[in-house]
Amino acid sequence: MTLLQLNYFCAVARYLNFNEAARNLFVSQPTLSKSIAALEAELGFLLFERKGRHIELTKYGQQYYEQIAPALSTISQATRSIQEMTGVNSGHIDIAYNPPFAQGFVPDTVSQFLSQQKGRQITVQFNQASSTVIKEGLLSGKYDIGFATMPDDDPRLIFVPLMTEPMVIITPPNHPLALRSRLRLADLSDWPFLNYTKECGLRPIVDRFFRENMPHSPQILFYAPDERSIASLVAGGMGIALVAAVPALNEFQIRQIPISEPVCERIIYMVYDANRYLTPVVQHFITFVRRTATAMDH
Repeated sequence: MTLLQLNYFCAVARYLNFNEAARNLFVSQPTLSKSIAALEAELGFLLFERKGRHIELTKYGQQYYEQIAPALSTISQATRSIQEMTGVNSGHIDIAYNPPFAQGFVPDTVSQFLSQQKGRQITVQFNQASSTVIKEGLLSGKYDIGFATMPDDDPRLIFVPLMTEPMVIITPPNHPLALRSRLRLADLSDWPFLNYTKECGLRPIVDRFFRENMPHSPQILFYAPDERSIASLVAGGMGIALVAAVPALNEFQIRQIPISEPVCERIIYMVYDANRYLTPVVQHFITFVRRTATAMDH
């Protein structure tokens, strides 16, 4: 049996008239009759019986209709819902991003995009997550697009660099280093450090800066998932840290000291899986972000 046959059956069951059902289905009456006969033959029982010049559902046809009609309605609703999410003039975007981008960057980018989509019904799901979770979500299809700092070494994903942010050393206000105007990483090996947790995309980047620029690995005492939590611990005197210079640092009583050597920056990427199906609205959003990033470079 086919979905078309079941829709034909439900139409005849509603109207109890082959001619009227055929008119509403925009098919010929013989085509409709043949479809119902083929369905009855496959099912092994009669759906309709004639009562003079009229037709009625058989006992089993009635039971079948009562169970099939809600299922077809659910299928129809699901089809419309997905079509709305994947259409040209409507759609849905699942975006995941590192927590620091929740203020400013991500909402501003989405707002600018939506302002150019007049007449389109577009919904957006915002998801804050670590870089590890974002990568897993992109590869599984849970997310359409990610905005994150992470090593661009996974060939399964497309990494579009959008901007760079400087990194700074943060210390408690009364720390011996707090009065310094600039610092070299090479001079900091003997100080206790805090670092990002392994799920954070900045962790391998910070580890590489330490490995390539310090005479020996610093003593890492504590780990935290983002700049805000690291800054809170630093403000409490738990150590110093190398972090991205995000606005959230200004909320804490800490010193932010630029790094003179080496150049320490993080790259913010738009990341997506080009091997997965991308709806028209997602493709439009990717194009918009690429164009915006290019304009910013110039």
